[in-house]
Amino acid sequence: VEMFLVVNFNSIDYEAYVLELVRRQYRSWEMQASYTWSEAVGDGEDFNQAAGDDRTKLRDEYGYQSYDQRHVVKVNATTITPWGFRLGGAIRWQSGLPFSVVDRKVAFDALPPSLRGQVASTSRVREQYPSHQRNDQRNTSWWEIDAKFTKELNAGRGLNMQFSVEVFNLLNDGTYTIWNPDTGQGRQINGQNDARRNFGRRWQLGFKMAF
Repeated sequence: VEMFLVVNFNSIDYEAYVLELVRRQYRSWEMQASYTWSEAVGDGEDFNQAAGDDRTKLRDEYGYQSYDQRHVVKVNATTITPWGFRLGGAIRWQSGLPFSVVDRKVAFDALPPSLRGQVASTSRVREQYPSHQRNDQRNTSWWEIDAKFTKELNAGRGLNMQFSVEVFNLLNDGTYTIWNPDTGQGRQINGQNDARRNFGRRWQLGFKMAF
């Protein structure tokens, strides 16, 4: 007889410290900068995760949460030039997210619930952590720099126009990260990475007219 108990046994401990510096606009420029140190440990990130379903690896599942990001630095600044151009930029550096190395195998040790008295053997997928620890690996850190250029023109008679050019990921960073944004976790399953690359440099042109 196999019994599946649905209950919320898991716990999460999240701790963070934020150092923030704000310079209000003075002499045509302003800046907001911050540094965040944080740590998140626990059994699982959400109720729908399979973490905790297999009682044989409960001790392996407690550790860093999949969103644990130890260091994050952000700097945003804007300035207005004497020629009426507005320049802005955003710089972000963040340490890598954790990920797990997983061995996934098919096991024939489960029987499906039967409502008609018919019982047939079946299989189920079982996963193990070779290192006996979930999220014990760490992705590399990465940079992201964005920039924006804006120019406003007054055409008279209440007509105002604004042109803008934005550049995202200015350095064209393509950091490889073992992380799936759909599942909210990073995993290497049977030697295959569930990973993505940071999207490359992107441009955006804007035009706005007010009258």
